Amino acid sequence: MNGQSRQGTPDDEITDVGIDAFAATMKFVANHDLWDEARKYLADDGVTAIPVGSVGIRTFKRLVAEELLGNDRVQGRSAEQASMIAECGCAHGSQGSKGAEFPTTTTDAGTDAGTPQ
Repeated sequence: MNGQSRQGTPDDEITDVGIDAFAATMKFVANHDLWDEARKYLADDGVTAIPVGSVGIRTFKRLVAEELLGNDRVQGRSAEQASMIAECGCAHGSQGSKGAEFPTTTTDAGTDAGTPQ
C-alpha cells in the first residue's frame, strides 16, 4: 500500500510511507538530535501513538536477535534492551496501545535505540 491512504481519526488520514523514506526521516531526526522536539510537536498535535504492524515488530525482533545479539555487537544496558526486544518486541520505554514497548533510552552508540540507522 505504499503511498496509498486509509482513514485514521476524523481529522487525520493515514498514509503508508516507504521504508527508505521512513528510515531517511528517522535518521535525519537522530542526526540532528530532534527527538525531544519531535515528541513535543507530536503531542501538541494530539499524536499519542504511531501504528506499527505485527510483521514490522517481528522483523525488528529478528533483526536484533540476528544482527546484534547473534554477533555480540552490544554490551551492558543495550544488550539487556536487545534481549528484551528479541524476546517480546519490547524494551523499557514507551508502551504501545496493544502492549508492545519500544526503547526510548540512549544506546552505547549514543543514538536513540528506537531509530533505524
